[in-house]
Amino acid sequence: MKKIIAFSALALVFAMSPALAGDHGGKGLMFEKADTNKDGAVSKDEFMKAQEGHFAKMDANGDGSFTKDEAEAMKQKWKEKRKEYQEKKAQKLPDEKITPIAPAAE
Repeated sequence: MKKIIAFSALALVFAMSPALAGDHGGKGLMFEKADTNKDGAVSKDEFMKAQEGHFAKMDANGDGSFTKDEAEAMKQKWKEKRKEYQEKKAQKLPDEKITPIAPAAE
């Protein structure tokens, strides 16, 4: 059981790493939240503290570990949030008008 929890936590760390580094429309919001001392860098301690928050969200019943069912439930919540974000982002994009290219004159 401990191996499963350790593996799941490690998988969570790797899954969240790109989110901390990337700009997903939030102007680096996840990076900003993790950089608690605002020095422009995320230390290992800051990174691990941010991961503890994610772990706590996955541990729905607060027993200090999360089951596969809890992980799947959180995954579903994340999918729903992502879908909502993508829908909002799509609504903000201007309508693209495609102008046909005229055939080359011979």
